[in-house]
Amino acid sequence: MTNASVVSIDSAERAALVDEFGELDRLTKQFAPTAARRDDLRKIIVGWAADLPTDQNTTYDGALYQVRVSECQEERNLDVKAKRKIFGILKLWRSMELFTITLKAVIAAPELGGEVLGELASYERTGPRHLVAVAIAPAATPAEQLAA
Repeated sequence: MTNASVVSIDSAERAALVDEFGELDRLTKQFAPTAARRDDLRKIIVGWAADLPTDQNTTYDGALYQVRVSECQEERNLDVKAKRKIFGILKLWRSMELFTITLKAVIAAPELGGEVLGELASYERTGPRHLVAVAIAPAATPAEQLAA
């Protein structure tokens, strides 16, 4: 699937966008350990509130920051009883169109597992494309970026 507006840009614009993407990719990778540590700390701090009632929030204080932990957000789910009622109203085929069975769930079900998945699942190249930025020149230093 191509986007005509992106395809029709001139080579200078394309090169600028490629370089901008490459630089942002480099910065994102450089920042990755910090983001991973933040995620680890988030899990720890959220864990401190595990025994709180789900509708209660709390705060934790450090020397420099206060972290506010919100109440649990509401999520809507359909339990087996609700799904059964929907199946009764819509009938099997229409219900199957609406409900999604994940591949992980199929693999995890002892009655099905990977063998059944291998026999029934279809493969199509419909997933996302991945980009890999490869530096062809050294990255600009902060001083060089300011001078530009």
